[in-house]
Amino acid sequence: MITSFRLKTVIGIAVIEAVLLGILIYNVLGFLHQSGERQLVDRVDTTARLFASMTTDAVIATDLAAVESVVAELMTTPDLVYARVRNREGVVLAAAGDAQVLAQPFQPDSAITSITDAIYDATIPIAVKGVNYGRVELGIDIAALQRIERSAQRFSLILAVVEMGLVALFSLFLGHYLTRQLSALTTAAGKIARGEFGYHLPVKGSDELAMTAAAFNRMSSHLFEYIQRRNAVMNMAVDAIFTLDSRDRVAEFNPATLRIFATIPEEMLNVPLLDRLIINYPPELPAWLQRQRAMVPSDVGDGHHFDFEATGQRYDGSQFATEITISLTLLESMVLTTVYLRDISDRVAAENSLKLSEERLKFVLEATGEGVWDWLIPQQRVHHNHHWCDILGLSHDYLEHEI
Repeated sequence: MITSFRLKTVIGIAVIEAVLLGILIYNVLGFLHQSGERQLVDRVDTTARLFASMTTDAVIATDLAAVESVVAELMTTPDLVYARVRNREGVVLAAAGDAQVLAQPFQPDSAITSITDAIYDATIPIAVKGVNYGRVELGIDIAALQRIERSAQRFSLILAVVEMGLVALFSLFLGHYLTRQLSALTTAAGKIARGEFGYHLPVKGSDELAMTAAAFNRMSSHLFEYIQRRNAVMNMAVDAIFTLDSRDRVAEFNPATLRIFATIPEEMLNVPLLDRLIINYPPELPAWLQRQRAMVPSDVGDGHHFDFEATGQRYDGSQFATEITISLTLLESMVLTTVYLRDISDRVAAENSLKLSEERLKFVLEATGEGVWDWLIPQQRVHHNHHWCDILGLSHDYLEHEI
């Protein structure tokens, strides 16, 4: 699944914020829990020690009235669920508080996390100089503490949700701000791809995005200048100049190409070069093209061209002699294949006509019965017949090469 850079920015910031916020809330709630537990344990311990101190004399004297009075007075302590005094044999001397809780077996608690009935049970021995006379038992209601912790958890959760919402909103605005020039860069790249060479982006600021926009503008200007020069050359050229795609099909061409091949633009585009436009080409040409394109683009440079003569074929099926150069150049990290094709039909016809004229001249010279010497000064060429060789007593090769 492809997501936008803006959405990735929002998700990335939200994830980072969620992790940091989770760590913060976990630590805060942990601190609140430990602080509340420590305060509760200290309170219970202080209350139990005070309770044991107040009942020591009464227990030693077995003054049940005094013990009950102390228990009754202790029950005025907030959140105290019950209080109980036992002698050394475990007999209850006095008790007050919730009868249902008093009826249950006593089991002291060592930590808040182990409490299941919302009552922290604690006990302290009644001892004097190492002699045990009994113990006091009491229970503190921790429901209020648990309510505070739950409230803190709810508040933390609400705070986290609000914080995440604000972070998401801020990230959205930040992503929009950061991706404005990226969106403009995408639009500009599309314009270049559609042929609007020279298109420039507005450059704002001096950050990395602004530097990227400036680099794009420089590239666009260089590309525009290259295309302008290239188009001027191609339009004025009398020879056919056209580029090939990766399948060796015509991708772009100049007006001379249409004139030489006697066709129209619609018929010329995407036409294969080999076997359709050019026949009788060297057999090693396809392998050379494939090998050159497989090279690292940076290795493509001067000298990567293939020169040969072949037969061109027009759209009406007529054929003509051609002189061809296929060149590979590097343009913006892309290998460009360009074909330069010249119609040499007139030159070949002139050469053939000259060759035929020379053959006719030799025939005439040999047919005559007299010695003939013809020296063509401008061309520095000598024509003579065998009668002239006989007259001079020289061989044909000597006259051909030495004179």
